[in-house]
Amino acid sequence: MATEPKYWPAGGTTPVPSITSAASVFITEHSRLLDFDLFFSKGVLNALKAMRNSAPTESPSNPRAHSSLLLELVLTRTVDNFLCFVTDLLALIYAARPETLRSSESEKLEFILQFADMTQLRSAIAEKKVERLSYLGLRDLCAHIESQMSFTLFETANDLHRAALIVELRNICVHARGVVGATSAKRFPELQPQIGRRIDLTNSSVTDHRKFLEDSVFGIDLRATSKFNLPATALPKPPPDL
Repeated sequence: MATEPKYWPAGGTTPVPSITSAASVFITEHSRLLDFDLFFSKGVLNALKAMRNSAPTESPSNPRAHSSLLLELVLTRTVDNFLCFVTDLLALIYAARPETLRSSESEKLEFILQFADMTQLRSAIAEKKVERLSYLGLRDLCAHIESQMSFTLFETANDLHRAALIVELRNICVHARGVVGATSAKRFPELQPQIGRRIDLTNSSVTDHRKFLEDSVFGIDLRATSKFNLPATALPKPPPDL
C-alpha cells in the first residue's frame, strides 16, 4: 500500500512554490508531532541501551511496551491535523469565493439580522457551513465538495479509499480503544480479519500513512490555490541535492 511521496516537503521531489495558511498551520502542527516522535524514539533507544544486559520483559518498565501507544498517538494526531487542514482550506475557499456558499439551505431571519453588512453575514454563514461539514465522514465530505465546488480532494478512487481507511483507523483508536469492530470491517473489508483484535499498527505502516497524508495536503493545497485563486505565501525551494 505504500507509495512514494510526490511533493518535496513530504519527501518527494516535485517543488511546492507556495502554500496557503491552511497548509502552513498543518506544517507547524505536524512538525510538533514529529519532534515529539523523535524525542520519544531517542529516549527509547537510550533506555534500551541501559537495559541491554537485563532480561527482556513486557512490563510497563520496558520501553517496547509503549511503542503501540506511540504509534496510535502519531496516527491519530496526523489524521486530526489533516482533517483540520481540510476545514481550514474550506474556510479560505468560502472567503475567497463567496459564490461557493450558494445552496438550497436557508437561514432564519433572526440569524441574518444579527449582522451589520453582507461581509459579516457571509463570514458567519461560511463559519456555520464549515462547522457542519466538519462532522461529515471523509467520503461524504469529498462528495459534497465535488458536488458544490467541482473540486476533488483526491484525484483517484484508490487515494480516496486509502485516506478514508486511515481516518477509520483513527476512529477505531479514539472511539473503540483500538479494537476493530464489525461496523469498521463492514466499511472496509480489509479489516475483517482483525475483528475483535487491536488494529495492526507497525512503524512502517504508520510512517506510510503519515507520508501519504502529508503528500495529500500539498497536492490538495496546490490544486485548490490554482482553482480558487487562494492567497498563498512562497515556500523555500527544495535543497539542491534533493
